[in-house]
This record gives sequence, C-alpha cells and structure tokens, in this order.
Amino acid sequence: MTYICRKPTNQSYKMNYSALNDETLLLTYRKEKTNTIMNAVLIGVSLGIVIFGAVKNGITFFTLFPLLFVYLLTRSSKNKKLLEAELKARNLSYK
Repeated sequence: MTYICRKPTNQSYKMNYSALNDETLLLTYRKEKTNTIMNAVLIGVSLGIVIFGAVKNGITFFTLFPLLFVYLLTRSSKNKKLLEAELKARNLSYK
C-alpha cells in the first residue's frame, strides 16, 4: 500500500468569503467574533498555567507546552482579518 500525504498550504485554510451572500457573511462574522473572545480567554488561561508552572516547578517542557496552544490560537485570527476586509469592501456594518 502506498499512502500519499500532502501538507496543506496556507491557501487551504483561507475561506472564500467573496462567494458568500451578505447574510451569511454577517453570521460568519458574529461566529468569528465569539471565537475571538473564546481564544482570548484560552490564551489568558494558558499563559496563567505557564506562569504558575514556572514559579512552582521551574521551567520544563510541560511548563512551556501550553505556549503551543497560544501559537495555534493566534494563527487562527488571520481569517478574521480577511472577513473584515470583505465586509468593508461590501460596505456592510459589522461593528
């Protein structure tokens, strides 16, 4: 058996917002806004765990492991910028 594994490019993560209608675009923005708030909470908790672990046990691999989640959560914010640019291009009120 041969397995072909292809690494996804950054293009595969980007959503095509220009194909959505106005209502769906605004609904997607509301969901993205909720995700942003949840990401901020998770980043705060992760940083709190890192600081507590560093003070309590010193710096180890498991102390710094939550920083990986912080990196992944901040990477996901690129879609929000693309979404806001599409809303601005269509002159839709999103704030």
